[in-house]
Amino acid sequence: MKRVFSFTVSLIVLFTLALSTVLFSACEEQKPEKIEWITAEYVADPVSVDPNYGQFVADGDKDISIGVLADIHVMSETQAVDMTCSDYKSWEAHGQKMLGLSESILKTAVDRIITESDFDVVLVSGDNADDGGYLSHVAVASELKRLENAGIKVFTIPGNHDINNNSYTYASGTQRLTRSTSEVEFASIYADFGYNGEDVVEYYKNEGTEAAATD
Repeated sequence: MKRVFSFTVSLIVLFTLALSTVLFSACEEQKPEKIEWITAEYVADPVSVDPNYGQFVADGDKDISIGVLADIHVMSETQAVDMTCSDYKSWEAHGQKMLGLSESILKTAVDRIITESDFDVVLVSGDNADDGGYLSHVAVASELKRLENAGIKVFTIPGNHDINNNSYTYASGTQRLTRSTSEVEFASIYADFGYNGEDVVEYYKNEGTEAAATD
């Protein structure tokens, strides 16, 4: 009985190994020899915007090159003040954002976009300031203005760190709360980057809210 059982187990093991070999070989045959990056060119539809809504006109025969800056989390020197104190070093070590270099990194990125890219537009997709500090937002806006002065359109939106957050300074050598940024202040600081109405074609309308208001 034991001999029959051992023989049966051996057959099961051999069958499993054979099946695994076949499946592995099939997977190997389907494995691509190289990765082919999927790329696509996007051509703007012909648009002529009413001058009352702005001056942007897209040429249907012209490609638009778009760059993106995301989650830059700048902690400006004007906000932090003392980056040598123990409280600041402890806060910086808490994350992986290199806050002490964040402003310099942004300046370098802007320099390279201006000198090395062919971007028509740069989108800044939020979390511009690490903790929503007012002075850090002002520093970011100053760098974005350099892009616009170089002929590159810039648009930004707030992230979850940017508005009504707990913002800190280390001017006294210890961590303490400092001026944060409200929704209105964010729109004011970044007015030239999508909030002054010059580049607005149409505002989003919440039809459900409008219907309720008219009932």
